This record gives sequence, structure tokens and C-alpha cells, in this order.
Amino acid sequence: MNKALILTIFVSLTLLLPVNAVINEMGNLIDAGYAYAQITTVKYEPYPAAPGRYVDVWIKVLNSGYDEEDIEFKLLPKYPFSIDSGEKAERSASKLESGGTALFHYVVRVAEDAIEGNNAIPYEVRIDGRRETSTINIWVQTIDATISVNAVTTQKIVPGEASPVEIEVENAGDSPISDINIKLDLSATTTPLIPVNSTNEKKIYMLGAKTKQTVTFNIMALPGAASNAYKIPIEIKYVDLTGKNYTKEGIIGLIVGAQPDLFSTIASSGIYSTGETGEIAIRVTNKGLTDVKLLSANLISTEQYYVISENKLYLGNIDSDDYETAEYRIKAKKSEKGITTLKLELDYLDANNNKFTEVKDVPLKIVSEKDLGTGGNGSFIKILVLLFLMVAAFFMYKRWEKSKLLKK
Repeated sequence: MNKALILTIFVSLTLLLPVNAVINEMGNLIDAGYAYAQITTVKYEPYPAAPGRYVDVWIKVLNSGYDEEDIEFKLLPKYPFSIDSGEKAERSASKLESGGTALFHYVVRVAEDAIEGNNAIPYEVRIDGRRETSTINIWVQTIDATISVNAVTTQKIVPGEASPVEIEVENAGDSPISDINIKLDLSATTTPLIPVNSTNEKKIYMLGAKTKQTVTFNIMALPGAASNAYKIPIEIKYVDLTGKNYTKEGIIGLIVGAQPDLFSTIASSGIYSTGETGEIAIRVTNKGLTDVKLLSANLISTEQYYVISENKLYLGNIDSDDYETAEYRIKAKKSEKGITTLKLELDYLDANNNKFTEVKDVPLKIVSEKDLGTGGNGSFIKILVLLFLMVAAFFMYKRWEKSKLLKK
């Protein structure tokens, strides 16, 4: 056998060897000896596929062999994909000529809990009695990239002062989001709040899937701000992995107010010594920055005094820098160093309807019998003095009357 013949036989045998299946971006090349089929995913809609929804998949089969062939194609979906009972998994192209194509359309269901990312759908191709399997990839992504405000942490903002407002946001989706812009709308004329040492916008470059991050605004209430709860619009803008832009709007609440500050003093008193019964007036002054509402004053009897009149009085509302007066009739029994301490219990609401109860010590100045130097016979001496004055007045009147008669 000469060399030329050997070379010819070698080349012929090489051409007869089967070509291995090739998987590339253009599709899968299925080899069955002399028969070839190239499988390509033409497209799928929607892109990306969404959990809990259907996706339409178009698959193209190309006869890249030399002869006319019968080609059978079967989709073998597995989690997170499935097809409904009315959807046939097996499709065929009979007597597909060389270079000819067949297009198969499938409606595929995506599981609600599908994991975001590339998910494979297996398939099987039969050509010229030979079977080959491979996969196509479908990108699955949640319908909407979701961001939420998890918590707003702040203190009551006192008029004229600034307070940090912390807002925690969470990416509840399965993929990262980026270019997150968080904005508080403080432009309304009815909103007495302004940002200090920063703007009313904060940015987060990237927020991973299922992660949280906190941004802090420094917010000041104007000095004349009324105590109240204020609705503040919040806007969050962000971008998902596909470049789609989102805008989410909501409302957060900020409370403006201050701790009530009530001051109680004696406005007037008709009691000057222990043992006496008389009228007293207690002035309750609101020297705080917030109004108080539904104020009631309860004067509590103690071992130093006894409340004769009604001890609980309703005073109503007291504006900031204003006062109301409660009047009582009491009997003073004891004093310490000339002071009888009155116990005044105050119940009220602040401007934001928070309930408060406090007991004020109100000093009532008393002059005791000991301080007057009368000892324990003070009342008897008073009677003697009164009788002496009455007798003196009587004799003076008689003398005046006698002198008047003599002149006549």
C-alpha cells in the first residue's frame, strides 16, 4: 500500500469521526453521527422572568446536517419551572431539510419561591435514533425590587432645638439595588421643621439583597413651632440590576413638643396663724413651651392642715406663659418654721395628649402662737383685750354724751 493511498484513507476516516456536542451562546450543537441539530433559545418574555408568573419561551431547532431528518424535542422542566397539563412537553419537526429550522413555543410557569438569578431548564433532543440532553438558562428576578422603611427612631423635637432622626431602610428583594436617594419633604408651610448641618436628602450607593442600612437626618423645630404630630412625606428612589428606575413614596411622623413645666404658688391667703380657718388661692402657672389641657388640682389633706372645701377642682386648659387659680378653704393645724406645706396633686394632658400626674409642694407662710409670744393662752388673752377695748369705748361714749348735755 503506497503512502498516497494511506493518506487518503486517513483523511476519509477523520471526516467520518463524530463531532462532540458544542454548547455556546448561539445554542447547543447535538451530534448524531452524520446528523446534527443546533438548539437555540430565540427569546423569552417577559425578561427577566418573575416568580409566580408565566414566561413564554421560544426555542429554535436547526438541522445543520447534510440530510433531511426527523427531529424530536422534549422540554424537561424541573424546579423552579413547570408546565401546565395542557402544555405538551414533546414537539417534533418531521423531515426537516438540511439548513431548515423549526420554532417551538412553550408557556412555562415559574415557582413563587424561585431563587433570583439564572435557572436552568433541561431538554432532550432525538435525531437519527440518538438522544442528547442539555439545558437552557432563564434569568429570574422578582417583579419589583422592593425597599421599605423598617423603623424611624427619634425623640420628641423641642421647639428651637435639633434632634437626630434615624431612618432604617431594608432591601427586601433578592438582588442588590443601587443609587438609593432618600428625601424628606419639609417644604410645606404648615411644617415647622428644617434640616440643620445637612440637607433633606441622603444617598446610599448600594444596598445588598436582604440587607438594612440607617441614614440620619438632623432636624430642628422652629422656635415658634406648635406642639403637634406632623406628617412628613418621604420619597425613596433607586435602581435595580437591569437599570430600571423606581420611586417609592410614604409618610413618616415626627412629634414636636416639650416637657410641661407647671409652677404652683400662693396667690392669696386669709390664714395668719395656726389654728385658724380661712380661704387660700393657689396659682398654677405654665412656664413651659407647651400648652397643657384638662388640668385638675387636688389639694391633699395632711397632718399640717385639713381641707374643708371641695379638695379637687377642675382648672381646664393653660396656655404656655399663662396661669389659672384654685381656691380652697382650709384649717391650718401645724407649721414648721412658719411654713405649712400644702400638697397639690396636678393631673393633665400635654398638647400631644400625653398624660401627666405630679404632686407640687406649695409653701404657705403661717405665724404660730409661739411666734406671736402668746403661749397656750392666746385665745383667752385675745378675749380680755377685746373686753377691755369694749369697756373703754363705752366709758368714752358716756363721757362724750355727758359733756354734750352740759353744753345745753
